[in-house]
Amino acid sequence: MLDRVEDIIAALRKLATPAKMASIKRVGIKTDNCLGTSVHDLRRLSGNVVHSRNMAEALWGTGIHEARLLAGMICPPDEADEALAEKWIMDFDSWDICDLVMDLFASTSFGWKIAVEWCHRPEEFVRRTGFGMFCWFAVHDRDASNTKFIRVCFPLIRKYATDDRNFVRKAVNWALRNIGKRNMHLNEKAIGLATGLSESKNKTARWVGKDALKELTSEKVLKRVAKSTKG
Repeated sequence: MLDRVEDIIAALRKLATPAKMASIKRVGIKTDNCLGTSVHDLRRLSGNVVHSRNMAEALWGTGIHEARLLAGMICPPDEADEALAEKWIMDFDSWDICDLVMDLFASTSFGWKIAVEWCHRPEEFVRRTGFGMFCWFAVHDRDASNTKFIRVCFPLIRKYATDDRNFVRKAVNWALRNIGKRNMHLNEKAIGLATGLSESKNKTARWVGKDALKELTSEKVLKRVAKSTKG
């Protein structure tokens, strides 16, 4: 079991490959502090690392991209708090940090609260993370009611569907599609929202709506949603 930061970083370097570094460059992730370690290898390594907030914060503090991804994997949700979430979110600088580390904060007791707050924040990767967390809730939060998604998430999706920044508009679209795949009732409501957006005068909102409609009205999704017991 690895319990020293220097040993963990050494393990990350050993797992790094030129091919992965090239892949990171292709998908638009900054490579200044990257080693070139795959997420698959990070997940495998996480099983051999001590899971604690202290270790996670130490890894985050290195500034190394893969160490920060790993930090999100090994920090126990019950040891995280809003202060940690706020500290880390201000360092988010790529879509993969958003999409992987958000799992940690979405798993906490305060996940819904900060997701809503982050959706309202102007920073691109902060807002992306907020909407990304809605996707996580749609898949994993079995206690969340249909009403919660409709009253909390839908107004934010409608409000920020006009944000034309690439990583935000994709997250807004992602949230709408995932919520609409949770169960049949939410599917119907999501289709209604997507239809309205598809008719918007705003180009970005039209894209969000039209793209969501393609999936939410597809035969494959409708069959799967009909069998869902969530919500």
